[in-house]
Amino acid sequence: MLGVTVSVAGTKTQTTTDANGLYSISVPGNATELVFTYVNTRSVTEKINGRRVIDVQMLSESVQLGEVVVVGYGTQKKANLTGAVDQVTSEVLDNRSVPNLTQGLQGVLPNLNIRMLDGKPN
Repeated sequence: MLGVTVSVAGTKTQTTTDANGLYSISVPGNATELVFTYVNTRSVTEKINGRRVIDVQMLSESVQLGEVVVVGYGTQKKANLTGAVDQVTSEVLDNRSVPNLTQGLQGVLPNLNIRMLDGKPN
């Protein structure tokens, strides 16, 4: 399989398989296991036991995912993105010198843009 991640257990050393399912990885002398992972398959952990060639069979694993939305900094369930609610307390505005509340809110709430002409959010 192409793109299987092969990693040395307990380290950051890893590689991926090529189009023929072949891989090469440098294994530290104290390493005891290799971990094979791929999307929608069960992870396989194999003991090294001095072997120079380790072949594994990846078994498919069906995982049911809910509907998700990818955002710039992570993922959220779609149900969590149906509304936008946030709260600004008086502590946030205490140390700000602003002539009115509209200008005080500018930059406090993420993704809130205020038109300074009429104060309407957009």
